[in-house]
Amino acid sequence: MPGIRTFITPATFVELVAWWAVLVGMWLLTLSSFNTEDFVVAAGCAIPCAVAARLARAAIGGRWSFRTSWLAWAAPLARSAFMDAMRVIAVAVRHPRADRSVGRLVDLDLPKEDSEAATAGRESAAELAMSLTPGSFVVQGEPEKLVVHSLLRGEPALARTVSR
Repeated sequence: MPGIRTFITPATFVELVAWWAVLVGMWLLTLSSFNTEDFVVAAGCAIPCAVAARLARAAIGGRWSFRTSWLAWAAPLARSAFMDAMRVIAVAVRHPRADRSVGRLVDLDLPKEDSEAATAGRESAAELAMSLTPGSFVVQGEPEKLVVHSLLRGEPALARTVSR
């Protein structure tokens, strides 16, 4: 009789832990202050979300591989998040009326990786990184191109980092 041991392979367990860690991290990044209760809630809520993410990825047949070099995006991401927050506040102060559109769409070309799974991994990592900054979010993603809505003038600073 199949049981949980046949369902949770070591690879599945690693994937669930990775989803859990990313989800807890994202939750904690949204907080203005941090305490133990917030971590407990984040950790508990991330468990069913990690399972749902794993099942959704399996349902669509998605395969991603990630490069450890992409972790180098963390410092530029933090810098961009801070700088974008300051710029977005400035835009809100300069253009307080809602009858005027602010922002534009930017095409961001991504380099092709050595495998389809790595290309998909880069796309998903780039989508996450670009959407974590307050000045931009990804409108559409394709294997080697992202369409990003940017509130700021010029190319988003993080775009140069994720497109290398």
